[in-house]
Amino acid sequence: MKGQITISRTTSSKTGNTIRISIEDDSSSVTFLEVLMSLEDFALALTGQGYIDCNFELQGIQNVGKIRETKTELVSLANPFRATDEERLDALKPFEVDGWTARFQDIENHHRYQKDAVSVTFSRFVDRKDE
Repeated sequence: MKGQITISRTTSSKTGNTIRISIEDDSSSVTFLEVLMSLEDFALALTGQGYIDCNFELQGIQNVGKIRETKTELVSLANPFRATDEERLDALKPFEVDGWTARFQDIENHHRYQKDAVSVTFSRFVDRKDE
């Protein structure tokens, strides 16, 4: 499999210098591993010391190697500005079938509103069909 690795550094008065290592799968665009460690521990690991402690989060592993499909649908919603969360969720339900899930923040974004409808992006992960 192919992917991308990103190593970044954040500086904060609360946490000091922190290194974040992220690994993303090319097929699914899922960042499935994030490692956090101090700058000092990262330097030790980089210069050859083994078994350095770190914190990590493993997420979305079930979608690694799959393909992310996306589509945009026009979701009917009378007066989207005044709709409750429950009304918004109900409007999305007919589109959330066969593994499709809505990007809920789209339905809250007034830039995506049209008369009595909202443009919403949906995505799902499907198995790869290697040729």
